[in-house]
Amino acid sequence: MTALLEVTGLSKRYPSRHGEVTACEDISFQVRRGETLALVGESGAGKSTVVRLVAGLEQPTAGHILLHGKPVHERPRGRTARLARAATVQIVHQDPYSCLDPRQTIGAGLAELLRLHGRRLGHGSATADRVAELLDTVGLPDQAGARPAHLSGGQRQRAAIARALAVEPDILLLDEAVAALDVSVQAQILNLLTDLRERCGTTLVFVTHDLAVVRQLCQAAVVMRTGRVVEEGPVTRVLTTPQHPYTQALLEAVPRPGWHPRRIRHMA
Repeated sequence: MTALLEVTGLSKRYPSRHGEVTACEDISFQVRRGETLALVGESGAGKSTVVRLVAGLEQPTAGHILLHGKPVHERPRGRTARLARAATVQIVHQDPYSCLDPRQTIGAGLAELLRLHGRRLGHGSATADRVAELLDTVGLPDQAGARPAHLSGGQRQRAAIARALAVEPDILLLDEAVAALDVSVQAQILNLLTDLRERCGTTLVFVTHDLAVVRQLCQAAVVMRTGRVVEEGPVTRVLTTPQHPYTQALLEAVPRPGWHPRRIRHMA
């Protein structure tokens, strides 16, 4: 199957007072349509930088990003091109407040987004019907009139996912989207994402450090350490027979029955 997203030799370096700081270096992976790929690693591994580059929020220092075989990292020019980019790739951040206007109700924000992207499906009630459909999809059927401050953390994250889905993107990027949620709410969001992939064929790139989440949600995994890929492959292989010492150390650090913490040896 042809890859929907292809990332090849992706690097990002930032200027600093003492030269350059490398956030990620020579990152390559592919994502097939309808697949969920995990970017795994500890904080500072460069996962979020890769996601921001794929989303077009930053420009790479080197490398290529192809979606449907076409480059997406070139900065779009003009309103139409920017809207087209937004409809191609959407991102859901760890903090849903980054995309929710506290002055608007959830329904009003979705309706404004639909009008901006020209997806009214008619006028008046048709927009309201689409808003209701989106909220029902993410499990918020009665919250169109609520403002973000009146919702729980899990509900706000569902609203953020509804906003991302409103423009019908080709690929949905989730940057630690469940990391700040308690376990029960996290499970609900993961079940929602699984349902979206199975029912709607949504393609996902999921940034996380939680290997239990990777096992539940993802089909493929890319393990990153200090800005580089150290291991990649199907989740069943990466989590069952890891080849790199860093991946092995991540798995050893997962609590399990009878588990006791022990010092992990230093890896060069």
